[in-house]
Amino acid sequence: MNLLTRGDFAAAVSSNLLAVALVALGVVAWLVWLGRRARGLPARYLTWSARTVTALGVVAAVFGIARLTPWGAWLAP
Repeated sequence: MNLLTRGDFAAAVSSNLLAVALVALGVVAWLVWLGRRARGLPARYLTWSARTVTALGVVAAVFGIARLTPWGAWLAP
């Protein structure tokens, strides 16, 4: 987060690609919500199915494990 708030996106991606992607997803979800509220539409929050949450969990687990292996060393900070 420190690198992102300072505007050093390359270093932030280098430190943790998954965290940067999740922050980007959160910002997009917030902007969509904000746009709906500004137009007077009902505010619907981002809802995910159990399948989506499970898939995100698997991606996070694979990412975490891959960072610890020699072939995924480029993912580690």
